Formats: sequence, C-alpha cells, structure tokens
Amino acid sequence: MNIKNAVNSTGDNLEQVRNCRRIFWGGDCENVSYSFYVPSGSKDSFDLDHVGLGASENYELHSSFRCNRIFFSTRIYDSYDVSYSDDVYNSENIFACAGIRKKSYCIFNKQYTKEEYEILIEKIKKHMDEMPYQDKKGSIFKYGEFFPIDIMPFAYNDSVIQEYFPLTKEEILEKGYKYKKPEEKNYKPTILPDQLPSVKDADEKILKEIIQCEHKGNCNHKCTTAFRIIQNELNISKILNVPLPNLCPNCRHMERIEILNPPRLYHRKCMNKGCQNEFETSYAPNRLEIIYCDSCYKKEVY
Repeated sequence: MNIKNAVNSTGDNLEQVRNCRRIFWGGDCENVSYSFYVPSGSKDSFDLDHVGLGASENYELHSSFRCNRIFFSTRIYDSYDVSYSDDVYNSENIFACAGIRKKSYCIFNKQYTKEEYEILIEKIKKHMDEMPYQDKKGSIFKYGEFFPIDIMPFAYNDSVIQEYFPLTKEEILEKGYKYKKPEEKNYKPTILPDQLPSVKDADEKILKEIIQCEHKGNCNHKCTTAFRIIQNELNISKILNVPLPNLCPNCRHMERIEILNPPRLYHRKCMNKGCQNEFETSYAPNRLEIIYCDSCYKKEVY
C-alpha cells in the first residue's frame, strides 16, 4: 500500500488526506468517500471518479474539475448547482442539459427565468419519484440515482472499468450490461516475437515490420494480435537500453495494470505474532506477502 500523511482515512495510494473512506488514488482530499482517482483536491463529497482541482460538495460525479454542488453528472467544469447533466462549462443552476457553455437556469438546454426554473425543477423531481425509470433487469431509478448503465454509450468491456473490475462476456450479459464483440484482426505478421533483434542491433528496418504479439489474442487484454514499433519508441528503447517489446500496446498496458493492487479493501489481521490489530488493506487474503499493522511495521522497519 502507498499511503502518506493520511489521517483517519482508508483506501490506497493516498497522500495528504483527512477523514476519507475507501478512496483510491486520492490527494489533498477531506471528507471524501467511495471515490476513485481524486488526486488533485476534493472535499465533502461521495462517489467521485476523476474529480478534483478544488471540487467540493459533489455526489455521484465523473470526470469534473473546479465545480461545486454537482449531482449525478459527468464532465462538468467551472460550474455549480448542476444535476443530471453532461459536458457543461462555466454554468450554474442547470438540470438535464448537455453541451452548454456559460448558461444559467436551463432545463433540457432550454432557458428559463429563476422563478420558472425553481418551480419546474420541483415538478420534475416529483415526477421522477412517481414515475421512475425501470431498466430491463427491473431496477428502479428515482430522483437521486445516477444514470442507468443500460443507457451508457459504451460497452462494459470497451471501457476503463474492465481494467479494474474485469468481467467475462457471460457475466456482462447476465448483469444486463452492454457487450462489444471483439473485432477480428486479420493482420499478417512479418516477424515473430522471438525473431526480434537486440535493441543494440535494431535499426530503422524494424519500423517496417509487423510484429506478432506474443499473446496472439489468447488473453483478456484486448490484444491487437500484431503491432508496429514507431520511431520514438525505437529511440527511447535505445537510450534506456531496454529490449524491444514483444507484446502489443494493449497487452503491455494491461500487464502493468495487473501489477497494481486492485481498488478494493479486505479486512485483515496483523500477521505479527501476538498482535491482535485488525485493519483494511488492498492486499487480498490469498496474497503471499506478510501484512503487518502500522505500529508493528514501524517497529520492524525503524
């Protein structure tokens, strides 16, 4: 785990956080819970993903910065008092809008007066509670819920979530999510991975080769089955004196992701003999590492 200057907080990859619960990759945060990748300052918020730069008092918000009191929305920037919206910039008092700039008191991208806006908002909230949306699995979505996943424009296995919470095709379909069938690749490699020259012997001829990925598509990494090396990649490989890659970029990326501890916590007991301390850690019980509590670790190391 990578935790520095974290006060009364749980999660992993934390630095300068206080009173935070189950956040991952968080920095300069206070009173934030159940959030992922909030490294640049968030406060008094729940359920965030890629949010920061002074964001505060937000709930169920994705990919947004410098915003306040944003609810059930995505991609909101330099704005406040926004709900159920997407792609909003420099605006306030916005409900169910998309792609607007420098606006106030808008519903479904239509302009209203302050008085009209406040009256209509209450009617919409009441209607959402009385006639909620129901997805194909029977889940009910009233006011206060994020957008249903079945209207998401991307397939589950074609989004970043598959990197951290991978599901099989069967699991994706069983949960009612969208699944994208992998595209068939018909590349014809001109060189195999074990035929690659050493980095010292490689010259610009390698840039013209179609290299077969070592995984050959037999993995869950969105393997492209073949790839090429570009000039900058060859240059940096020579500078660093590292071998030429034998995996396609997608497989390389996913293998790096798999090295990381997953964004989840497990209840564990200190493995130091005689210690009864219990705590939460991102190291799963089936891992081989010896896990100590904070005090036992410091005694052992220092």
